[in-house]
Amino acid sequence: PFPGTLAMLWLVVVLAAALAVTVVMLIRARRQTVGRVDRDTHLEQLFETFPHALALRDLDGRLLRANAEFTRLFQYSVPEVLGVNIDRLLGVPGGERRDGVERMLSSASKVWRQTRRRRRDGSLVDVSHTGAPLSMGGEAAAFYEVYHDLTQQLRAEATITEQQRLLEAFFTQ
Repeated sequence: PFPGTLAMLWLVVVLAAALAVTVVMLIRARRQTVGRVDRDTHLEQLFETFPHALALRDLDGRLLRANAEFTRLFQYSVPEVLGVNIDRLLGVPGGERRDGVERMLSSASKVWRQTRRRRRDGSLVDVSHTGAPLSMGGEAAAFYEVYHDLTQQLRAEATITEQQRLLEAFFTQ
C-alpha cells in the first residue's frame, strides 16, 4: 500500500470513534435535558392544578408561590400576595404561628392542624392545614403549606348531627 496509508486509516478510525462518542454524549445530554424539562413541566402543572390550596413560603413567612386554589380559597390574586407574610395575610394567631414554625424546624416534620384562616373579605374559613419544611443540604430552606377547605365537610357533619338529634327527639316522644 501507499506510505502513510495505515496511519491515515488509523486517524480516520480514531476520529470516527470520537465522533460516535460525542454523538452518544449529545443524545444522552439531550435526553437528560428533555427529561428535566418534562419533570419540571410536570411539577409546575402539578403545583398549579393541585386540588388544595398550596403555598410556598420562605423562612420568614413571606409567600414565594401560591397556586390557583389558594387564590380561590382566600380570594387573593397571586401578585397581591407574593412577598407578603402569609401568617399576617391569613390572620394566624401569634402563638399558633410560633408553635408551628418551631415544631417544623426542630423536628423537620409535618405540622397538621384543623383551624380557621381569614379570607380577603374578612370572613373566616375552616381549613385543614399541613405545613412542612423543604430541605436543601440538610437544612430547612423554605416551607410548603397545604390548606384544605373544610366548609362542606363541616356543613355535612352539622346536618347529620341535626338529623340524629331530630330522630332521637321523634323516637323519645
